[in-house]
Amino acid sequence: MPDHPFPGYHVYDPADPFEDHVGPMYYKRDSKGAHCLLATRPEHLNSGSMVHGGLLMSFIDYALATAAGALDNKFALTVSLNCAFLNAGRLGPPLEARTRLVRSGKTLSFARGEVVQEGNVLLTASAVFRPLDRARALSQRVEPQSSSTIAPEQPPAGFTLVERRSPFLKHVGDSYIGERDAKRIVVQQTLPHMVNTGGLLHGGMLMNFADNAFCTEIGIVTGGLAPITTSFSAQFLAAGKLGPLLSSAVELPRITRTTAFVRGTVEQAGATLLTYDAVVTLRDRAKLKEPT
Repeated sequence: MPDHPFPGYHVYDPADPFEDHVGPMYYKRDSKGAHCLLATRPEHLNSGSMVHGGLLMSFIDYALATAAGALDNKFALTVSLNCAFLNAGRLGPPLEARTRLVRSGKTLSFARGEVVQEGNVLLTASAVFRPLDRARALSQRVEPQSSSTIAPEQPPAGFTLVERRSPFLKHVGDSYIGERDAKRIVVQQTLPHMVNTGGLLHGGMLMNFADNAFCTEIGIVTGGLAPITTSFSAQFLAAGKLGPLLSSAVELPRITRTTAFVRGTVEQAGATLLTYDAVVTLRDRAKLKEPT
């Protein structure tokens, strides 16, 4: 792919490792919001050959943060994000994110938007951000070369690889499942491509891990039904770092033949980074299209 396939659009400098790994993502913004573009590639797909929900959440988080930081040269740190998945995306046409800044305050900013493909709305979202001074944030940045020397924690003994046919999950990184304190949990290593501009774990990566964790749990509990995330809400409580494993224990307050209601946390080294809840539609996996 050319460095700049979308004339008039920009990439962030310094680069964001996670956004570049799953993108690159491109933006154009003004005082009202942002318009962002992402070319679709084979590694963006789930096991049903549709654009993976984790990618859509990462892209809308990027676009909403771009809108929230449109004034006064700010960075925007995600506090909460709510997503509704309306339609499936496909390989080929680029994804567009149309976002607008609803309100910008000294301590919090609010933005909303949607991800569209060929005029078809795939996802709608709203989010709350904490604005950060750009110069101050960059002064505290962890340089990529320093991050690459941090050895990732290995999965605990007895944990097994979560087998996935999803190209996107393989592209982001493997996860493992096992038991701790009589609870089934999913864990994932933290790697250099998973961080944001500041050298901390990217919010899109945390949401993707949460989605992966509860889809894994639902697959086990239902005997293999395919989970399709319908809505997802996340609250970001603390920043994650390279090295320690991420872990998530999933709760299923209610599950029927067609729908699962989910809640859980993403933790690292005893600290809660993220709380989440979701509604998930259940489908017969045999009726879903196999990946190409």
